[in-house]
Amino acid sequence: MKNILRPSRVLLLIGSLLLVFTLILNSKLPAIQFDLTEQKTYSISQNTKNILNSLNKPLELFFFYSSNHVKTPGTTDEYAKRVKALLKTYEHEANGKLTLHIIDPMPFSDEEDKADLLGLQSMPLPDQGTHFYFGLAASDANRETHAISFFTPEREVFLEYEINRLIQGAAQVKRPMTGLISSLPMNRRFDERTQQTLPAWMWLQEVREQFDLTTLSPDVDQIPEELGSLILVHPKQLPEQTLKAIDGFVQNGGKLLVFLDPISELELKQEAVNPTGRETSSALPKLLKAWGVQMLPERVLGDGLYAMSAVLKPGQQSISHPFFIKLPKDSMNQADASTLNVESINLSTAGILEPIQGASTTFTPLLQSSTKAMPFDLARLNEKRRLSELMSEITTSDKRYVLAARIEGLADSAFAQQEAGSETEPKERARIQVVVVADTDILDNRMWVKEGNESDSQAPQVWSDNAAFVVNILSDFHAQSALLNPRSQPRIQPTFTRIEKLIEENEERFREKTEKLETLLAQTDAELTALYALSPPTETEEWTPNGTTTQADHQESQQIRKSLRDLQLQLNNEIASLGRTIKLINIFTIPLLLLLIAIYVKRRHPR
Repeated sequence: MKNILRPSRVLLLIGSLLLVFTLILNSKLPAIQFDLTEQKTYSISQNTKNILNSLNKPLELFFFYSSNHVKTPGTTDEYAKRVKALLKTYEHEANGKLTLHIIDPMPFSDEEDKADLLGLQSMPLPDQGTHFYFGLAASDANRETHAISFFTPEREVFLEYEINRLIQGAAQVKRPMTGLISSLPMNRRFDERTQQTLPAWMWLQEVREQFDLTTLSPDVDQIPEELGSLILVHPKQLPEQTLKAIDGFVQNGGKLLVFLDPISELELKQEAVNPTGRETSSALPKLLKAWGVQMLPERVLGDGLYAMSAVLKPGQQSISHPFFIKLPKDSMNQADASTLNVESINLSTAGILEPIQGASTTFTPLLQSSTKAMPFDLARLNEKRRLSELMSEITTSDKRYVLAARIEGLADSAFAQQEAGSETEPKERARIQVVVVADTDILDNRMWVKEGNESDSQAPQVWSDNAAFVVNILSDFHAQSALLNPRSQPRIQPTFTRIEKLIEENEERFREKTEKLETLLAQTDAELTALYALSPPTETEEWTPNGTTTQADHQESQQIRKSLRDLQLQLNNEIASLGRTIKLINIFTIPLLLLLIAIYVKRRHPR
């Protein structure tokens, strides 16, 4: 009996049990966890719990992740485990209203077909001759589906927000309602300049897929109470009764998305064919002043870095157009839900927004220019000068100009002074939610989509995320308070300074190569973008789309993208390898330490 209870054997037994228990817990019971992180990284917020408690019908969640049958790139596997753990927490907190299905689709299987039908996207793995899935779909009792097509680690801070929006979208019995007031013709129409029938603006179709859209007259004197949001497009010369209706709508809690423009190219073209002397700009100065924001009068933005390419005439070399710009992710507010899954946005002859000093509202930029940009007088668009000369005037500075902004906070009514002098009791300051975009051409089809050909059923080709930006803003407006203010999920950061230093060293080694490739890719894509782009008729020569691009141009773009992916994959693999090493150390350190102590005790006290 004494031999059995020797200290060395007791320690060996304890160490073995701890090792076995750790392995079983890690493989069989991954849902049991205690979140001891300072920011509660592995927990859901109280707002999310409120959403789950408010579900009035059961939902099914389908989480697709290709893990066992393909080799996933870099740190994706670690992020997928985090997503899966979070979804299991959702299922547990929903008390039976959510059923989670975890699917690992085999290549070329029915499960992959199901993922495609549910709206998920796959990422190709050329070196393995296959692709992998990493997305989530939700389905209700009527088999209507909503999907997060692909999870990306770069959007980790929005993870809980994306899942919440997916669940709320699937759980909605009735689509939210939004209104539209526009002075621009957006429906199918005949173009006198080209003598062709023009299709309806396709962003409306994107909005109608998720919202009930009601068109209102520009002289409306009251906004319907059932509308949760309102879209204003090029609101010029609106009567005072309409301005008062808009002001009252915002003051009473309605959300407003407004598109202004220092010069509407669509109207400019119409004026060239049929001159009427009508105004081609919109500013809404009275309302903007009350909300604490202004659009610089008679100014358009020229950007030397984000300038897109265009050609004067077929066969001529493409040149950079400073007023025709393509905004990359770096120019967007990545902390705002409006840019969720938005990669690029195209604008043309856009205006510039600025906060009014002393305003009580908060001015949050959503879209900004590069540091190589400047405002131009509107009159200079009519100068008979080469665009290259205008480009040469643009210099680099530390200033970024705001092209779209979110306005929130307490604001007075724009008609408060009139009410003060009347028998009507002036309203108190109200909390407003307004998004202002200083361009209307952002909505035009030619800026973001190549329309399909009805004769051969060719589908439209989306080449920029302009419509997604609009839908994101409206989705944000109509989300419940629990979704509007989600607890941003912090990125998982290394805990030890040595690990941080190793990761920084790895990233520094790749940064210079990556920046060179990204610059080259931007230049190549700008050339390819001209395939679909039309430019405004502001030159003496007629601008035409660049209708042909060589196969070599496309191959060059694809090769640059492949090089970027390879660099990122190499970096991610090195970081993932370091992470696996640390995990093994964390798992086995205590058991091995106990075993070493047991061996030491046994040698010190032999039988």
